[in-house]
Amino acid sequence: MHGAFAAESSWWRPSPAGGGPSFADQLEEALARRGMTGTVWRPAAVVGLPPDAFAWSGDNTHAARVAGSKRLADALRETARRVGATAEAPLEVSAVAHSHGGNVVLEAVRRLASVPEVRFRRVVCLGTPLLEFKASLRPFRFLVAFLILAAALGLTTVILSRLFLPDFPRLICPLMGTCAEVHVGAVVGWPWLVAALFGVMVVSRWVFAILAALGDLLWRAAYYPMQVARGRRYGQAYGPEPQRLLASLDGHRVLLVTSHQDEADLLFHASAAPRKVYEEWIGEAFSGWGRAMEWLFVRPVVVGVLLRVLETVMERIAFGFPWLRVLFFDHEMADLDTSRAYPTTLIERADFTEAMLEVHLAGAPLRPPHPAEAAGLKGVERRVASLRHSLGLGLKKTFLEIHPQHSEYYRTPAILERVADTIAGGATPPAGARTPSPSGPPAP
Repeated sequence: MHGAFAAESSWWRPSPAGGGPSFADQLEEALARRGMTGTVWRPAAVVGLPPDAFAWSGDNTHAARVAGSKRLADALRETARRVGATAEAPLEVSAVAHSHGGNVVLEAVRRLASVPEVRFRRVVCLGTPLLEFKASLRPFRFLVAFLILAAALGLTTVILSRLFLPDFPRLICPLMGTCAEVHVGAVVGWPWLVAALFGVMVVSRWVFAILAALGDLLWRAAYYPMQVARGRRYGQAYGPEPQRLLASLDGHRVLLVTSHQDEADLLFHASAAPRKVYEEWIGEAFSGWGRAMEWLFVRPVVVGVLLRVLETVMERIAFGFPWLRVLFFDHEMADLDTSRAYPTTLIERADFTEAMLEVHLAGAPLRPPHPAEAAGLKGVERRVASLRHSLGLGLKKTFLEIHPQHSEYYRTPAILERVADTIAGGATPPAGARTPSPSGPPAP
């Protein structure tokens, strides 16, 4: 299963005659060495369903992933029908998915959990962003921040008018249609006003934090019954509740292949929680006094408001969630060491950073762009047209020739072998065959 923006890529399809072997072809060969032949796409082809029947649009939106899971589930149901699968003899499927394709597969597992004619045996995710969410009443948070900021600005205006424009209230009095008989600045000295402003800034941090947390708590309590009814008590963005997912996979954990140098994974982490990047920067760039001042005066505005706004926008852009969802839910990449949505009992993580880096560094170097043709033009016109055309060709060729590490999952031989081991270890071996275990020598 391909990922976002990769519906037209070739790695997940069998290569046409005369072409070099794709990842799907190489996986077929690796499984054949383990006693499993005619496995990758061939059963579907026998009943007249090409790989594209199981694909999805590849658009980077939540709606596209949900629609892709429905399409995949429908295609598997149709395959089961054509081969005459039953609850006693179901169609057994293993899925290998890259990037957001893994979320498509997990959501399809949820759709097929009550379909006994189709059974998933193994799911392998290559660089898939496992997303979890929790209810967060962001509009209320922004409203509280606005009110507190307005109060602080109002008090600041009073102090400045007392210091620099003592007649300011009398000047605006006619415009307001009323006149105050007592000027606050005349009764309260400016040192006391400055102290009051300092107190408001300190207290406002806790007022904002308490009110925002209270709003989130009430919203989560209201949403909890709906979450339970949908079978997602722990907040998985995709897939069924952990125990149901584990049961659907016959007790086998999902294999998640990752890399610390995966630029798409890093972007997802930063998009889901920019405040973590900010907090790490503050911790490294400032001393104890600087961190204390930031915590008292800067953090309520930067972390509580500005970064929350950025986080909301990035969840809309990077993950493709609709605006209504990102305003009422906080999405984050799952911490696989502590996550309740994707616990270690469900996810088996395999880090292939070093192997992927070796493949990445061995890739073809960049070549300079070819000069553009500008027939019929002379002088400045020729140079301008040639430059414009050359830039276009250069950028296009650059993007084609650079292989981001997010694309190295299906180019790394070590990953291919691990995927084959996992699938062969989770499948029913043919009579008399020796099936390799996922992480060791062949099992008897």
